Amino acid sequence: MSYDIEVYGKLRLAPSEVQTGTSSVTASEIAGEGLVQAFTHDSGEYCFIVDGPHDVGGEDMDSVPTGLPDNVRFRYAVVVEGSAQPHIGHALRFADELAGVVGGVVHDPQVVVEETSDPRYVSRRTGPSREKFLHVEWFRRFDEESPSFAQMYLESAKEHLPAALPTVFGFSEPLRGKLAAEGAEGVDRIYREDGDRSRLVLRGRKPLISGFVSGWSDQSIAEQQRVRLVFDAAALSKPRFVSAFESFFIELARRSSSFFSYAEVTQSRFSPTMALPQWGEWPGLPQSPPWLSWFSTEYADLVRPHLTAGAHRELSGGMVYRSNMPATSVSASWTEPGAWVPSEFVPVQADPDNPRKSTARASEMPVALLSLDYFVKVR
Repeated sequence: MSYDIEVYGKLRLAPSEVQTGTSSVTASEIAGEGLVQAFTHDSGEYCFIVDGPHDVGGEDMDSVPTGLPDNVRFRYAVVVEGSAQPHIGHALRFADELAGVVGGVVHDPQVVVEETSDPRYVSRRTGPSREKFLHVEWFRRFDEESPSFAQMYLESAKEHLPAALPTVFGFSEPLRGKLAAEGAEGVDRIYREDGDRSRLVLRGRKPLISGFVSGWSDQSIAEQQRVRLVFDAAALSKPRFVSAFESFFIELARRSSSFFSYAEVTQSRFSPTMALPQWGEWPGLPQSPPWLSWFSTEYADLVRPHLTAGAHRELSGGMVYRSNMPATSVSASWTEPGAWVPSEFVPVQADPDNPRKSTARASEMPVALLSLDYFVKVR
């Protein structure tokens, strides 16, 4: 569970300038995460992360809240991992100060939108938000096919779920590449040429909100390559979308030789429940059963005896598992005795300040996924 805050402004700050002068928190870059910075309190406790700025102009405006001033062009996401009230308080104060610096407004997605006379805010806290987001990720090992990952994603989406295709793409804000003008060939070309160490950022029209294809070079800190997409979960109320999404999910997993893929619904636009690695290693499987999971043949052989509550289907290259959880249910709130894997398959997440952080990786996983990093702790 996370607490998300959005700041919309007319100024684009460099990551080093995002520190607003708040005396109680200090920023530090997160390795391999581009525009993402972690902020810690003077006491040394982790508080929140800031992701951005990201361009919200043009075709991307359909994914932002209504009632924003006409001159806002950039979005900054302030995300508290967990629900610790002191950290949320620090994040809200930081967002308020950041809005002043960038000449913008604060939007709190956790609240119901209500008219307010304060020009700095788009909404007032009057009750919980019902908005939900569908997060999906595919993980694969680096190999000679890594530069083709963007092409695999585009071909799978075109064949099974055109709604998963981006409208704009690029490596830095503002995103200048347009799928309508450059086609899938243009996306594939720019990723092959410049995506070795940089993630290719994607944005679309609802139901697709955003996503990225991580860099394809095995010289980065990450030990695996991934595609992440975020959708408006309201689309899951349509049976035709669910059917097409499942076909797309399986096709990309098979085409890319993913060792694990999952799809889950959360109440956070920016924060899925998958554990964050200590250094870049594969941390292990999620703590709670996702709605959909894909396991490579090697992973499936390990987990199959434990997946007793849902339905699984054996396919060439792996196994797809569908839990008993309704597609629109928030995954972290769903419990099924015997429905998921033993603790050895999931990482330890014992950091009280950042519940998503892996403090020790899972001890059970395919041998090929074991990290060779001496500093990676094992449960």
